[in-house]
Amino acid sequence: MKTAHSVAKPAFRHLLLTTALAGVSLGSASAHAQEAASEGEDAPAIIVTASRTATNALDAPTPTQIVSGEVIERQAATTVMEVLNQNPAFKATRSPGANATNTSSPGQATADLRGLGGQRTLVLVNGSRVVPFAPASNLGSPTTTDLNLFPTIMIDRVDVVTGGASALYGSDAVSGVVNVIMKKKYQGLAVTAQAGISQEGDYRTLRGGFIAGTSFADDRGNVVLSADFSDNTGVSDIYSRDWGRRETLLVSNSQRTTANTPGFGQPAFIIADGVRNSLGAGGVIITSGLTGLTNMTFNTDGTLRPFNKGTIFGGTTMVGGEGCPSSQHLAHFAA
Repeated sequence: MKTAHSVAKPAFRHLLLTTALAGVSLGSASAHAQEAASEGEDAPAIIVTASRTATNALDAPTPTQIVSGEVIERQAATTVMEVLNQNPAFKATRSPGANATNTSSPGQATADLRGLGGQRTLVLVNGSRVVPFAPASNLGSPTTTDLNLFPTIMIDRVDVVTGGASALYGSDAVSGVVNVIMKKKYQGLAVTAQAGISQEGDYRTLRGGFIAGTSFADDRGNVVLSADFSDNTGVSDIYSRDWGRRETLLVSNSQRTTANTPGFGQPAFIIADGVRNSLGAGGVIITSGLTGLTNMTFNTDGTLRPFNKGTIFGGTTMVGGEGCPSSQHLAHFAA
């Protein structure tokens, strides 16, 4: 024990001596700086930088993609999601163009990285978390952020982190982080207005927005105000287009091995026009073994009659016949 104590004691003295010398050195440097400042000499400058703040995507500590505000302005995008969805890393799960049957959050634009769901993509504004949107009905839960809330004219850039984000932000950032950087300082007034319409005479879009800012207190403070409004009439259904009126769809050919039928000898799956649903408006009896009842349908008065199944049929689709429009008819009824 004496040997160990005698060995540790000089080391402890050396540590104290080193600490004392460092303190004297820092005190001398501070005194020299004060003396130089009092004599009018140039004092040594101490610059503190944020070493983890990226100036571009190549300097970032994690894989980062940067979308500048110039790109958003050049594309005349009404929402930032229109630009982000051009990136293969995003999936347009929730967007104004993919909400035909979205009743819980109609018109919402959600950042969905890697198709894992918007609730797994963390959305930040200037590095701070954003409160999730309130669903329009009790069918949804407030787990995602609506990007339509951010005026595009006020966005300076968008940083997208696609890897390693969950280690810092938690399970909310399993698929990544979308950090929307807004303009913190602006001087003057800028106004934008645009309008557009499709070649078919629909999908009319009107947009108007502005950003205004001014400085005060000898440029020590700045206030910025921005608003953006857009209105889109959309497209009614597939029957408003020539390709939709053809009702082209894939049909399963269950007759390919049955002789003397239209589908005999043809491929198992056929792409054809005039595809209808094999279930009629009055229902169809499909149970086999019922003599005189199989493939019968009901009239509006309750009487029975044979159901026209068309030519080639299989599963829930058939070519021709009296069935309802193809499986895409849901868009027609929703409109």
